[in-house]
Amino acid sequence: MSFERRLLVSVAPEHNPSGLVARAAAWAKLLGARLDLVTVVMGSPDENAGTGTTAVGAWLDALLFEIPDEVRGRRHVLSGPDVVAALATHAVTYDVLAMGTRHRTATGRLFLGSVAEGMMRHAPVPVLVMPPGGLPVSTKGKTKVRLPVDINEPNLAGAKWVLKHLPQAHASAVYALPWTKVRGQGPGKGDSEYERAEIALANALEAEGHNGLPRFILVRGEMNAGEAIAHDAQDAGIDLTVIPTHGRTGLSRLVLGSAAERLVRSSSKDVLVVR
Repeated sequence: MSFERRLLVSVAPEHNPSGLVARAAAWAKLLGARLDLVTVVMGSPDENAGTGTTAVGAWLDALLFEIPDEVRGRRHVLSGPDVVAALATHAVTYDVLAMGTRHRTATGRLFLGSVAEGMMRHAPVPVLVMPPGGLPVSTKGKTKVRLPVDINEPNLAGAKWVLKHLPQAHASAVYALPWTKVRGQGPGKGDSEYERAEIALANALEAEGHNGLPRFILVRGEMNAGEAIAHDAQDAGIDLTVIPTHGRTGLSRLVLGSAAERLVRSSSKDVLVVR
C-alpha cells in the first residue's frame, strides 16, 4: 500500500512503548499515514555497531509487529551524541513526529523531559505530544479537535493543518478570556470585553477564510490560558488540541509561548504543536 503521509513515533523503553505505539497507530489510521518507529542510541555509529544495536533492533522489530498491517511502516535505529539533533534530522521527511511524555509532577503538570521539550522547539515538522495514561483515539465517528486562537496575535496555522489533514474532524476555535476582564457580567449581558473578544475571534477566522468554523469564548479562572484550554479539553472530551508556535528567535528556536507551553504541560489529552 502506498501512503501520501508518513508519521514517525519516537519510542524509548521508559515511555510505555506499546501504549504509545497503539495511540500513534490510531492517529496514523485517521491521517491515512504510514507509521514508522524510531529510537536513538547514544554514541557514534562505530560505538554502536555491536550487540547493543542488534538488541535494540530486535526490540523495535517486536514493537513494529504490534502496529496493524494497514499502517505498519519501518523501524529506524539512530546513533548520535545529541538525541534532539538526530531526531530532528531524521524527521524532516515526515508529516508528523509523535512522542510521549514521562509523568506528572506533584503539581499535576507533565514532566516533558529534555527530548520532548527540544523537539517541540526544533522539529522541522508538527509534533504530536501524547501524555501518559491516555487511550487511542477512536477511528470511528467524528474526531473532536480544539483550535486555540490568540485574538491579540492571531495565528491560524492550526486551523489550516486540520482542514488539510483531518477534514472529517469536528473542529472548533476557542479564545480563553480571563474572568477578571468579564467584570461580573458575562456573555449576553452587555459585557464589552466578552463582546470584543467574540468580534475579534470572528474577524480573525474570517480574515483567513475560516468564518464557517464553530467558535466560542472560554471564560477562564486559571492564571494561564493554556491551563484553561487543557482543562476544558478534558471536560469536553476533546481528542486533539492543535496549537501553533509563535515563530523563531534569533537562535532559530521555535517560540512556544506561555499558553502553548502550559497547554502541553497541563493537558491530559493529545496536543499537536504546529508552526
